[in-house]
Amino acid sequence: MTLKTSSKARMSTQKALMKNRTWLISLLALISFLGYLLIYVLSLHNIQQEFMGNAVQQKYNLMHAISICIGRGSSVTIFGATIFALLIGLNSYNYLYKEKTVDFYLSQPVKKMRYFLQVYLNGIFIYLMIMGLSYICMYLISIFYVGQPVLLLQNALCSFVECFIYFLSVFSICVLAQTVTGNTLISVLMSVFFLLIELVGRLTIGFIASEFFCTYSTWNGVNSYLLTNVVNMISSPIYNQIIAITGFTGSANYGATLLPCMGKNLLIALVAFALAYVSYNKRKAEYAGRPIVFPIVELLVKITTSVIAGIWSGFLLLIFWGVDSPTKGNLPLVIGVFLGALIVCCIMEIVYAVDIKAFKKKAWQIPLFGVIALLICFGMKYDWIGYDEYIPDKSEVVDCAMACENETVSNYILNGNYITDTTAAYYAREYMHLTDYDAVAKVAEIGMNTKCALDKGEYDKLPEGVEAKDIANSAETYTVHFMYRLKNGKIVYRTGCIPFTANDDAMNAVLGSDEYKDVAFEFSNLDQLRNYCDGNEFMYINGNNSVNLSKEEVDEFIEAYKTDLKQYNFSFVKREKVLGQLAYWNSSENTIESEYHDYNKEFSITYPIYESFSNTIAFLEKYDIYDRIMMDGPNAEEIQDMSISGWICPSDWSKTETTITNEDVDYYNVLDADEMQQVLDQMVPVDQTYLYTHWDNRAKYEQLLDISITCYDIDDAYSFTFIRGQYPDFIKENFDEGSL
Repeated sequence: MTLKTSSKARMSTQKALMKNRTWLISLLALISFLGYLLIYVLSLHNIQQEFMGNAVQQKYNLMHAISICIGRGSSVTIFGATIFALLIGLNSYNYLYKEKTVDFYLSQPVKKMRYFLQVYLNGIFIYLMIMGLSYICMYLISIFYVGQPVLLLQNALCSFVECFIYFLSVFSICVLAQTVTGNTLISVLMSVFFLLIELVGRLTIGFIASEFFCTYSTWNGVNSYLLTNVVNMISSPIYNQIIAITGFTGSANYGATLLPCMGKNLLIALVAFALAYVSYNKRKAEYAGRPIVFPIVELLVKITTSVIAGIWSGFLLLIFWGVDSPTKGNLPLVIGVFLGALIVCCIMEIVYAVDIKAFKKKAWQIPLFGVIALLICFGMKYDWIGYDEYIPDKSEVVDCAMACENETVSNYILNGNYITDTTAAYYAREYMHLTDYDAVAKVAEIGMNTKCALDKGEYDKLPEGVEAKDIANSAETYTVHFMYRLKNGKIVYRTGCIPFTANDDAMNAVLGSDEYKDVAFEFSNLDQLRNYCDGNEFMYINGNNSVNLSKEEVDEFIEAYKTDLKQYNFSFVKREKVLGQLAYWNSSENTIESEYHDYNKEFSITYPIYESFSNTIAFLEKYDIYDRIMMDGPNAEEIQDMSISGWICPSDWSKTETTITNEDVDYYNVLDADEMQQVLDQMVPVDQTYLYTHWDNRAKYEQLLDISITCYDIDDAYSFTFIRGQYPDFIKENFDEGSL
């Protein structure tokens, strides 16, 4: 056959395939043009109308909507590519399900494997034709609304290539599912299995690990290690794409997130295609109608689903059994694991044989799969791998990071991009680089040993210097996350509980270091914000005195605060009294230039003001945001009225379940001059509801007693409280403990 004749034969085959799949092409075109494009136009039109009077906000919202649809990391087009891949992929080789149709296609004057390639390419042609036209239409519509054809073209082309590679990976997996199954329903289920089984498996192991391992870190949310750090899924393009999209929002470097994802998905597509090619070649006509045509695939699917089901059923039975801790109770775990394996094995055999009576077949596999699941659970429960004791060796570590859960970071700048709704731990992961490994390892050892002892109830294993009487549960500790960046590129996370009575020397070595303080107090964030923002507002919280400062004046604050921070460490925090907090934020009209458009964002950073921070207090006085009454307390002659309400905190507040009722409320109006002076001498002049940050031991404050003071010529009342247990004798005489 000549090259020309071969080309004509291929074209003839493609025309026939297109004709046979007219209904599919029509359905996809309907979804794309009448659904997708119509919604796109209506969305842009509504945005244009809604922000008609605000050109800047209108442009921002239009560009944001466009980037979601045809921009790099577009979530909408990725969703569309998934639908296209499933519909086209699962409609490509369904002739394999019936022996008659298999015989018919094999009798055609086209070689078996050449026909396989023709069908595969036909699916790609359909996608490129319909999605390509959709992108062209959306590109032209976008130019009509916002202009900027060059920028939009660049983003649209990147998005199209990204979505095509993603489509190719999902499409190839669906084709593989068709070549190893014998009917439509099983083919759909197998596609879902191939796409999600690795993700489900990793999440299963991660979730059980988070329950059994005491020091499992939730640095950035539940299963943080799996959901934010494992970016090398072997078989899940959907997972890789989600990670790429979420990662791209936090990075200005396109190549750092989306390009690696595209490479992984392309590799998945090539491997899935190769496996599908081999499966199609090995498949015989008489396999048509079998649920799964290859015994090895049948076994792998069965063992994987049975083990995962056994793990989950064992853990759930632990919960329903009423075991107070996953680390306790072996009987419900064993029963649940074998029950889950039994049920799934029976269901799988019924599906494989298409016969409800077949559930007894291969019963010997049930205990085998149950034992595998049980070994995984016991391995985590009893920590056979030493997870809770593991701290990387010094020779393996580049640097470390540490973050207290009390600390909060609302928004910050990373690589020129705005990051929102985050935590201090996430911020520390990006910015903190502690080079004193020995100091961090010592604190981590204290924290990890304390958490293990508390979670397991083994108080005799508490670290040296920590007494059981001083620590009833993890609520009486600081929850701290540790991170070790290794030389091989991996990251190790652990969580610990640092007692309030922890060794000062060990803690001071970390908290007193400049590397820690520069990040914990967000100086890098503040330094970037003062450059990005047009104005910088500082307000003393609870006093409500505020001022807008220039960039140079912000530098003055940073210098004053850093000077005061030289004395800051763990010992300092325990002995010093917090007078208040200084809050920084930029107003909403300030803008940040981004790669795509202008952001109208708000930022907030708070700085605790300690009583010995003389340079910072002088700065507050200079710019008239020093609230003397809130900082130092009023003088007796300034007080118009003083009242105290609430309850005395029960002595065993943290050791029992305590409920306070309205009947427990006491009220006392302070009229006696001596009593008033006693209150002034012992009260804490700050509203402690703000003090969740920077290692402040919130438990030391009396949260149930409120001191309200009204001064002459000042409309607003001031709120104060006491250090727990440190109040005048007349308080003890007039207030009762809360009811238990």
